[in-house]
Amino acid sequence: MLDAIPLRPGMEVLEVGTTPDMTFPDQNFFSKKALGLGCKVSVTSVEDCSNMARENGFQWIPWSEVTATGFRQTFDCVISAAVLEHVGETAGQLAHLRFLGRLSRHWVAITTPKPRPLV
Repeated sequence: MLDAIPLRPGMEVLEVGTTPDMTFPDQNFFSKKALGLGCKVSVTSVEDCSNMARENGFQWIPWSEVTATGFRQTFDCVISAAVLEHVGETAGQLAHLRFLGRLSRHWVAITTPKPRPLV
């Protein structure tokens, strides 16, 4: 997926629904990759990720700011990893997708966990 998005130095990237958890090396992998490629990376979440953002060199934007009516900033690429399954049924998922689209000028990338096989 990362190879399909032409990330370039100077692009503005937002990760929506990031996690403050830094115990696993693959946490916030997309934002780390984008930063390594020279992108300006911002992160937002319903959780307080300010410490994680500071430690990784990301800009922290509190969720209350991003969801405020007057928030007009857009980004070249918006990623939302493993969030869609937490926003409710169809109506909540569609609202989340519209929200991501409003924040992005060019690219939206969405991931969901691999489904478990039914037993």
